[in-house]
Amino acid sequence: MWKQKALTLTTLASITILGLSGCGQSANGVNTATTSSSSRPAYSASSVNTNAKQITETLTISPDGPKYTPANFTLPPNTVVNFKIIDKDNGAATIPSGYIKVRGTIDGTMVVNGKKVSELDAKNVAHTLTFPSLNLNVPVPPSATVAFSIKTPRKPGNYTWQCYAACGSGQSGWGGVMSQMGAMQGTLTVKA
Repeated sequence: MWKQKALTLTTLASITILGLSGCGQSANGVNTATTSSSSRPAYSASSVNTNAKQITETLTISPDGPKYTPANFTLPPNTVVNFKIIDKDNGAATIPSGYIKVRGTIDGTMVVNGKKVSELDAKNVAHTLTFPSLNLNVPVPPSATVAFSIKTPRKPGNYTWQCYAACGSGQSGWGGVMSQMGAMQGTLTVKA
């Protein structure tokens, strides 16, 4: 509770995402292909007021479960948020086509281990952070640190996210944690 209050009272806070382990086979390689017009970001760099309040959020993907922590978080509306994901997962998972590209970040890219990219090789995705209603998708490679920025919606509300890499249990990989709120899916609450 204190952490949420501190987030709204300060101009800089921290959210980190740590990765999961054991979801698939180890893979490597980052594709730096340009973003196509069909995956244009929801916010262009020119539409973001760089003098606006900025917040840094760090999410953790823990190796136990796997699961994102926090899975549910609250942020103010119309605010630039700098996300950092630390993925401790050492293996890739099967991912549907279309989820290898970065969508909805301020500039349509993310930074993976210090290198700016707009998509990953399909064999090099452990998890995603995907908000379908915000047209936001960030693929996360195994054993990597990922950074990206978004601008929260102006309209307060609840926005559900889901991991679209099949890192759960069962033959399809979509069982267990993949269907549990608070594990590989959660909610962003935008609240003034």
